[in-house]
Amino acid sequence: MTTETINQNITDLYTQGSYLDKHPGWHAERSPWKAAHVLRGLRAANLNPSSICDIGCGTGLALAEVVKGLSGVERAVGFEPSPDAPLHPAAEGMIEHRREDATESGEHFDLSIMLDVFEHVEDYFGFLRKCRPLADHHVFHIPLDANARMVITSGCSRARQTLGHLHYFSRPTALATLRETGYEPIHWHFTKSAWDGPGPGKNPWTPTNVLRRAFYVVSPEYTQRILGGLSLLVVARAGEP
Repeated sequence: MTTETINQNITDLYTQGSYLDKHPGWHAERSPWKAAHVLRGLRAANLNPSSICDIGCGTGLALAEVVKGLSGVERAVGFEPSPDAPLHPAAEGMIEHRREDATESGEHFDLSIMLDVFEHVEDYFGFLRKCRPLADHHVFHIPLDANARMVITSGCSRARQTLGHLHYFSRPTALATLRETGYEPIHWHFTKSAWDGPGPGKNPWTPTNVLRRAFYVVSPEYTQRILGGLSLLVVARAGEP
């Protein structure tokens, strides 16, 4: 198989119905939960933006929920290049939903949000560098797939096949990636993505999640390293080019 064929297969996952077949709701059920963590991060960083864009906004519902939780937002634009991602009815009229690549828009915002996005992008370093000039501040939600349990159980392969994750991060490597691409993290917190909030597979009472919850009380950091089940919410300032 050639490199060109592999690259095309990655692109086709989001444009030819494959991802939509696996995830008909495009994860909209998780949007209010993600938005709540974005708002928590913005409060911690004392940010109240008047213009926001969502890079890879999917259904647009997360952006709409963020707008609802803020005062003074004058403009909210969701960029979603995939023609398969359905616009959620609750987002209609609240955001401007554009089927295009945010990095080619030539626009600038007070804030960009990028929720579970760059782990899907083949050249994620180049992508993050292109996104940096889009806003003064950025919020990222990053799955932390790099942990002992994922390695032992071949979980990374499943995440690649079912979710389209091409890259796997721990907390230190996620933060290092942002710094190395020109962002200055000013706040971060773990999110309990495996057992908190709605969605399939989020039952807090499964044996694995019970163990994770017990470990989390003692050490969130070692829970992430050993058992996984966590993601990272980061608020960052756009650094100098």
